[in-house]
Order: sequence, then C-alpha cells, then structure tokens
Amino acid sequence: RDDVPALYWYDSLYQAEELLTHFGAGIAYDGVWSPTREQIAFVSNDSGNDEIWMINRDGSEPRQLTRDEFNWWDKHPSWSPDGQQLVFWSNRAGHAQILVMDPDGNNLYSLSRTNFNDWDPVWIKYPGVPANAHQIHTPYTGPYDPSGSDRNCKEFETDAVDQNFYVAADGPL
Repeated sequence: RDDVPALYWYDSLYQAEELLTHFGAGIAYDGVWSPTREQIAFVSNDSGNDEIWMINRDGSEPRQLTRDEFNWWDKHPSWSPDGQQLVFWSNRAGHAQILVMDPDGNNLYSLSRTNFNDWDPVWIKYPGVPANAHQIHTPYTGPYDPSGSDRNCKEFETDAVDQNFYVAADGPL
C-alpha cells in the first residue's frame, strides 16, 4: 500500500525499493535496524494501539512484541549496542516512562523512577569505551558543570577522581 505510512527497504546499489510491512488498516513507522541481526523493530497501530513490533529484513515474520490495553502507547524503539535488548517509551503508567525488554518481548521492566514524563530514548554506544568500563572506572559523582570553568588535575584528591571527572566531561578514555 502506498496510501499509509509503512516500512520500506531501499537498496541504493540497485536502486530498488521493497515494501516490508503489509498491514490492513494499520500504519508502520519509527523503524530501527538491529545492530546484530537482519531485523527491524518498529511501531504499528495495526492492533488498535501503537505497539512495538519486529520484522525480518525481507518482510517475513512480523510479530507484535507489546500488547497494551486501553489507549496506551509504546513508541520510539531503540536497540542496545549488542542487540540483546530494546528500549522504548510508553504511557501505560499514566505518564511517559522508559521501558526495556528483550527482542522477543519478554523481561519487560521500567527504567523510569519518577512521576515525570520520560520519552524518546536512544541507546548509544560510546566508541572507545571498553565493555568493562563500569568495573575499571568509578563514575564521577561530583559537581560537573558542562559550561563551567576549566579544571586542573591538581584540584582533585586523586588521579582516579580527576580521570573520572574527565570521562564525565566526555573526554576519551
């Protein structure tokens, strides 16, 4: 169908376009490629509410991952760098909150811990940060002001504290 938003795959080498989603009344949008598989997570309202779905790159095996009642929305999926989880936002708690789940829809949990609205998460991988960074670097929890004055390493108690401040300020490891 070309009368509703849908997911397409485009081959720039052969300049070929292929429709991936073939829904009846529903639309498909917000598609995101898995970093590790030939799969795309996306949002569709084909079941009545905006839900998170998954489809293979060739358009096969579309499957609904979330199933909400009432008028709840699940939107804006984003993959973890290792392709093992999806993050998205939902209003199922009465306000927008950030949720994480496995790519099969299991192990759903909330990252939001406040009554404020949280939405449009993006899971990113910082280049150059080792997988065990949380073990070898203690996060800097002191007062970092991104628009503050420059700091001198001598102002910190230890080399580890000044290194953690540097990393918190987006310095490379």
